[in-house]
Amino acid sequence: NIQRLALERYGYEVSANEVISKASNGSDEVAVRIMQEIGTYIGQLIASLYAIFFPDKVVLTGGTATAGDGLLRACRSRFEELSGDFMRRVHQASPDQFQLLEIEIGTMKEDTGVVGSVAELLQSKSK
Repeated sequence: NIQRLALERYGYEVSANEVISKASNGSDEVAVRIMQEIGTYIGQLIASLYAIFFPDKVVLTGGTATAGDGLLRACRSRFEELSGDFMRRVHQASPDQFQLLEIEIGTMKEDTGVVGSVAELLQSKSK
């Protein structure tokens, strides 16, 4: 939780949005480190899910994804540490079925929740 980490590191309450904003523009080293830690947790989650779903791509979206390159680098690094060799072996064994995973930041960022909700609404109306 971004707010819990912020409270631990700053010693007072800071909103998740403020931490993300400070990390995205690099104006606060504490915020950057918090978002790097969040990135490692996301990378660990992706590594856990990779062995089940074998996705070709994971796109990070939402407000957290706007935190900057530190989040993405930490996420990729943790995934590589935990699952990189496994991913490459699976790909080598069946290159036509399994691609090397790409982890990237989505272009919609904060708008994904709204777009997803509208898509769900439109799908339910068309049934």
